[in-house]
Amino acid sequence: MLPNIQLLQLLVFAQPGDAAGASPAAQSQWPIIITAVVAALMGMGVVKLIGYLRKQDAEKEARQIIEKAEIQASARHKEAEVEAKAR
Repeated sequence: MLPNIQLLQLLVFAQPGDAAGASPAAQSQWPIIITAVVAALMGMGVVKLIGYLRKQDAEKEARQIIEKAEIQASARHKEAEVEAKAR
C-alpha cells in the first residue's frame, strides 16, 4: 500500500523540473486535456448559440406569417362585406 501512496505523491506533487516527477509524456498531456475541455465547452456554446439564433429566426418568421394572414383575412372580410352590400 505504501508504494502506491509514494507514487501518487510523486505524480501529484512533482514539479516540472523534478527528475523524480512524472515522465515528460505525462506532463505534456495536461495542456492537451485542458485544450480539449475548453474546445468542448466552446463547441457546446456555439451549438447553443446556433440553436438560439434559429429559434429567434423561426419566431420572427412565424410573426410575419401571422401578420400576413391577418391582413389577408381582413381584406377578404372587407370584400365579403362589399359583396353582401352589392346584393
